[in-house]
Amino acid sequence: MGGDCRGMHLCTWTRYPNMRLQDIKIYLGAFLMLYLVFYTEATVSKSCDKNCFSGKCINGTCVCDQGWVGAQCQHCQGRFKLTEPSGSLTDGPINYKYKTKCTWLIEGYPNAVLRLRFNHFATECSWDHVYVYDGDSIYAPLVAVFSGLVVPETRGNETVPEVVATSGYALLHFFSDAAYNLTGFHISYSVNSCPNNCSSHGKCSTGNSIASRVYCECEKYWKGEACDIPYCRNNCGSPDQGYCDLTGEKSCVCNDSWQGPDCALSVPSTESYWVMSNVKPFSQSLGRASHKAVVHGKLMWVIGGYSFNFSSFHMVLNYNLESSTWDVVPINSGPLQRYGHSLALYQDDIYMYGGKLEAGSGNVTDELWVFNIPSRTWSLKNPSSLVQGQPYAVEGHSAHLAELTNGDVVMVVLFGYSPVYSYISKVQEYNIRTNSWQVPETNGAIVQGGYGHSSVYDSSSRCVYVHGGYKALPANKYGLVDELYRYEVQTQTWMILRESGLARYLHTAVLSSGTLLVFGGNTHNDTSLSNGAKCFSADFLAYDMACDEWKVLPRPDLHRDVNRFGHTSVVSNGSMYVFGGFSGVLLNDVLVYTPPSCQAFSEEQRCANAGPGIRCVWLRDHCVPWDTSHANGSVAVPFCPPRTNSAAERCYRFSDCVSCTANTNGCQWCEDKKCISASNNCTVLTLELAQQHRGPLSLAPPPSMLSDHQLSVWKQGAKRMGHSVRNFTKCHVRNEQICSKLVNCKSCSLNLNCQWELQQQECHAIPAQLCGEGWHHVGEACLRINSSRESYDNAQHYCKNLDGNIASLTTPKQVDFILDELQKYQLQEKKIAPWVGLRKINISYWGWEDMSPFTNSSLQWLTGEPSDSGFCAYLERAEVAGLKANPCTATTDGLICEKPVVSPNQSARPCKTPCSLRTTCANCTSQAMECMWCSSTQRCVDSNAYVISFPYGQCLEWQTGDCASQNCSGLRTCGQCLDQAECGWCGDPTNTGKGQCMEGSYRGPMKSPSRQPRDRERDRDMVLELGLCPRDKGFDWAYIHCPACQCNGHSTCVNGSACEQCRNLTTGPQCQTCMPGYHGDPTNGGKCQACKCNGHANLCQVSTGKCYCQTKGIKGDQCQLCDSENRYLGNPLRGTCYYNLLIDYQFTFSLLQEDDHHYTAINFMATPEQSNKNLDMSINASNNFNLNITWSIGSTAGTISGEEVPIVSKTNIQEHRDSFSCEKFNFRVNSNITFYVYVSNFSWPIKIQIAFSQHNSIMDLVQFFVTFFSCFLSLLLVAAVVWKVKQTCWASRRREGVPKPIAVEPCWGSRAGVLTVLMCLPRVPSGIPPPGQSGIAIASALIDTSQQKPGDFRDKYHGLKNRKPHAVTHQGTCV
Repeated sequence: MGGDCRGMHLCTWTRYPNMRLQDIKIYLGAFLMLYLVFYTEATVSKSCDKNCFSGKCINGTCVCDQGWVGAQCQHCQGRFKLTEPSGSLTDGPINYKYKTKCTWLIEGYPNAVLRLRFNHFATECSWDHVYVYDGDSIYAPLVAVFSGLVVPETRGNETVPEVVATSGYALLHFFSDAAYNLTGFHISYSVNSCPNNCSSHGKCSTGNSIASRVYCECEKYWKGEACDIPYCRNNCGSPDQGYCDLTGEKSCVCNDSWQGPDCALSVPSTESYWVMSNVKPFSQSLGRASHKAVVHGKLMWVIGGYSFNFSSFHMVLNYNLESSTWDVVPINSGPLQRYGHSLALYQDDIYMYGGKLEAGSGNVTDELWVFNIPSRTWSLKNPSSLVQGQPYAVEGHSAHLAELTNGDVVMVVLFGYSPVYSYISKVQEYNIRTNSWQVPETNGAIVQGGYGHSSVYDSSSRCVYVHGGYKALPANKYGLVDELYRYEVQTQTWMILRESGLARYLHTAVLSSGTLLVFGGNTHNDTSLSNGAKCFSADFLAYDMACDEWKVLPRPDLHRDVNRFGHTSVVSNGSMYVFGGFSGVLLNDVLVYTPPSCQAFSEEQRCANAGPGIRCVWLRDHCVPWDTSHANGSVAVPFCPPRTNSAAERCYRFSDCVSCTANTNGCQWCEDKKCISASNNCTVLTLELAQQHRGPLSLAPPPSMLSDHQLSVWKQGAKRMGHSVRNFTKCHVRNEQICSKLVNCKSCSLNLNCQWELQQQECHAIPAQLCGEGWHHVGEACLRINSSRESYDNAQHYCKNLDGNIASLTTPKQVDFILDELQKYQLQEKKIAPWVGLRKINISYWGWEDMSPFTNSSLQWLTGEPSDSGFCAYLERAEVAGLKANPCTATTDGLICEKPVVSPNQSARPCKTPCSLRTTCANCTSQAMECMWCSSTQRCVDSNAYVISFPYGQCLEWQTGDCASQNCSGLRTCGQCLDQAECGWCGDPTNTGKGQCMEGSYRGPMKSPSRQPRDRERDRDMVLELGLCPRDKGFDWAYIHCPACQCNGHSTCVNGSACEQCRNLTTGPQCQTCMPGYHGDPTNGGKCQACKCNGHANLCQVSTGKCYCQTKGIKGDQCQLCDSENRYLGNPLRGTCYYNLLIDYQFTFSLLQEDDHHYTAINFMATPEQSNKNLDMSINASNNFNLNITWSIGSTAGTISGEEVPIVSKTNIQEHRDSFSCEKFNFRVNSNITFYVYVSNFSWPIKIQIAFSQHNSIMDLVQFFVTFFSCFLSLLLVAAVVWKVKQTCWASRRREGVPKPIAVEPCWGSRAGVLTVLMCLPRVPSGIPPPGQSGIAIASALIDTSQQKPGDFRDKYHGLKNRKPHAVTHQGTCV
């Protein structure tokens, strides 16, 4: 009823002759009371301030429907069941909340086809996922995993295909983490409907089968299940260009001189085109991602990859590029399924290295397998140990086989991710001939490796081009990059090329006609850095190798979007073939891109202007594809556009010499350690002062306030050309840059020149001064050159005195360094020929001082050496550096010493166990946020590699803190059980909320057919087992909602859901906790037991049973200990604990903290120190308390042995004073008499002061006055000295020049003020201000003026006036 009476007529009267006036009053009164009741009720019922989206408004508050939470019931959080033939589901009307878990079960009828359409979808890419299962549980086949932003690329195209479930059920599960929350999703579904409503190019018809499934009857020139694929457009140009074949796949058959999907392009053509293979794959098992492919003849071999269901996965496939047909290769034995591996083809063998074994334990492997194509058999290689370094088990890397100039064939493995060593920046080489690995030291630029890059090998230049990837970024961040590197295999040299400007990973690249073609990939960076949240991309990029330029090509113009990542691409006959990948579903299609043909350009100008996406050159009156053999200058490249000035800006980002000079931006490295464009000059401005030479100073224009003399000195500054480096071979590699690329402790510890900073979580270079003054840190040794003329023995003694030895130059790095240093001596006209630690051991054997043999490799004997008379060697530097032999007693100019480097890594704390080696949730999450535990895969991963560890949403939920039970059986309540997507609840027949959580589906519990330990892939083989929860015995299976009665077995329910009376010492709305004084876990029938506190507490922690001790000073889980560290003595097992007071001291006990609120008592003890003086006692407190005082002789403190004699007993007091006579208690005889004070029954918070003292009744006045005046005179003397020192300092400052105040601005009330002064800054000894400065500064300070009158300001600073009126502000503030 409304709150007014406009619908009531109270003014109409009808007089009845037999009705008395008293009756009329009674009726009127009843009517008015009824009106007031309704009016009051309507007024009390408040309306809600905001709409309740999924609930009802009751008394101004939204009461949410089942499965919805939030102030407006706007967030899903639970399970839902949908049974209508069509409908929709959503996470809510606004952005979903953090840590959301929602599950929807769509139930059709058996074997019905359910279609899901994603009308809107926006979640955080790679972190928040929606999983779609073809069944009624997560153990059903997984058919789709969506994450990120899903929008159409072009109008009319569908970004995601319809997701189809054929079991009659579809289960959708949504999980979001605790970071970013986006707008969520709106998904519509329908049962037994035509796909995409036949795309408006057909009609929906019913089949004749028993299932009565519907299908699309397509219009002419349209085909496909959804009638969405056009065919034979323009009738294929019939009859001149081709014809339409209606007998097979309904496609165009082109004549020999025509090509393209519609036979509209000539052969050869100046235009490119895309087509999608018409051959339908024979099974869904083809769909895969992160696989690899190589081309051998006319076959594309596809090996490995990630699949939703590995039980029906085929490890090896081949695709006939001519007939567009697939073939499954049966393999009897071989490697386990894997993805993220690499493939490289050599002759008839395919080399597969590394990858992740997803079907097993999820480990990353370093296995090297070889697949022989003719025999179709696998063999496992067992390479020998590395020459240097160690092999890395990696995933997300790439590999290529290259033939070196010496005839050896090596497989180059680039970058990748290692669970132990994190992101790898190394290159690994496998030599096929020697069957051995090595990790070479590379030259050139210092590059950063990562996961999921793309790479191609150019055989003509023996170079590998590497683009993109997911890598470590500065400031401990990780994300995508757009970098492009070139690696020259023969010289092991890196070069930095032009970046693409479009970061991505898990994309592909192929090499065609002098162009690097990059397609697809995951383009979503960290959400805080990324534009949008799109995961899947159909971007098509082209890198012009001749011009070092990137272009963006048009996306494929096909009948549907082809966004994807994790696909593979190969080249055959000039066309690019793209297979598979991931776009929410695992793809099994083949895309073919045919670029323009250089032969189609018949004119030189058109040939030079061909592109983008192709690079051609005019050679011998023909247009041919460009390759790197044309880059030697024999062919002119006038087609390259001129470089812009932005190249200078790109140089500035390089912070080391080799990266600055090993790139294509045209940079140079200046002596002031800056990278600038080579078109600029490296200039150094120096200031040559008259008498002093303090080195170069950077100068600004001369300040106007300089004097004439200062200005004349400034003008003497000389501007000179600085030294620069333009060739990276002239650079010294800086350890700072190498160490910065090592992104975890394990990889950092492998480099002896680096150390791991635990707090900053960064790898830093070991300081060069580790070797000491005069020493040079070279590799793993410290080297020192001395130019004195000594014999070999004297040189050895000299080195030993420096804690070293004469140098054994056994590494190329040491030899190169020494030769460079000798070159510097020669430039200074100081020719030296130093001794080295090489001597003749016997008549034909020379060896180094460190006992290593001389190999005659890094250093060689000069012609005619060694001479027979020489037994010791020295280094001669003439036109060619080499060794010469000399008698050891002879002298030569110079010597070289060495000593080992004492690395801080040797004394540093060992690295923590890598996340991947931690096998439990508790162990994984014990190191704060370093590791993340995925419960669904039972794996621990590094937090900076979570995205690449689960690129296809394999992790349903992760934790970094509290670890829930790792299986359903460990969950004790129905609410906890249904919060996990894999669990269901079996309620027992008592209908009291007691039951068991177990793995299951909507239809009932499930079990694994194998008794082996569970893993994620075997979970897919779970089978229904209704006997685990038999309905015929009264058990009830709950999967969507918990039973209404949830009393944990301790009560029956009234009104269906309210627990009637909790029994078994339990309490709570669901009898879910123990009563006060008891502890335990009463959920699901658990028991409560009494707190065991030895009589010192009535309460304990409910879950652990730890007692809340009520007496201060008693501690322990069962109040069994005294706090002896804080002077509490006694034995709480036999008595109590006392604080041991000192005589003649006052003690204050402040029980004010939250941890003290359980205390209601505290005990004290005191023993007289003097037998001839009385013992006085006083106590007071902020709250009332009860007091008991006793005394005892010879009893042990805190025990019941020995009798205590009561003295005082008072209640509800706040203070007490007393005195205990030394004669009455006979202190002289009872030397161990002890007084006990019991303070109890007080309330928290409280402050207690207590003191025991023994002193004379009459104070010694002489002693008091002597002490008082001695202290007073001492303080007066100190004050005089301090005042004198202060006056001296003030006088000194006045002589130096006191800063002159400009203004004093008092704050409101004149209690403080802002003092502004003019200051003269320090200057160089010549009196000239520092360059770029005037030498004068203005400073302000907040001063206290509360002790001065306002008039004092006028007296002290009479020349100053306030520049602003007093601002009206709060008292005591100063703005």
